[in-house]
Amino acid sequence: MAVALFKLGEQRPALHQASLAIHANPAGEWGHRLRSVILLEKGDIRGALEAAQEAAARAPNDVKVIHNLISTLLRAGRVKEAAQGAEHLRRIAPSSPLSYEALALVALRQNRWIEAEIHCRAMLRINPLSYALLSAAPNGCRKPLRASWKPSG
Repeated sequence: MAVALFKLGEQRPALHQASLAIHANPAGEWGHRLRSVILLEKGDIRGALEAAQEAAARAPNDVKVIHNLISTLLRAGRVKEAAQGAEHLRRIAPSSPLSYEALALVALRQNRWIEAEIHCRAMLRINPLSYALLSAAPNGCRKPLRASWKPSG
């Protein structure tokens, strides 16, 4: 219900549903992660970060939870912590495109363009449909990747 409300732009009711999910399962990560996403969309970076950290404390090896925490840390300007999270994500999920997306986002934030491109290419090798980062990447990073990448097969 909360996800549907959120996708419809109904942030306040979605946030209420996320709170209900937290109350129903205090040990679970889902409500906290959802709360983080909603608060980030609302522009409450501090609240989003607190919720993302709560989710990560409950599920420290869940790929989506850690990826959300990294994204939130980057939005909060905490690049060093995001980089540590991205390395952790690569260790726990080396075959997940989200691991390489996180590494690329950190590299982009640090203006390390070649490293970002390497991680983007790794992401695309794992899942050629992983264009979420590419569409958000700066033009200078995006063009070389799209121009030189060809699907295998």
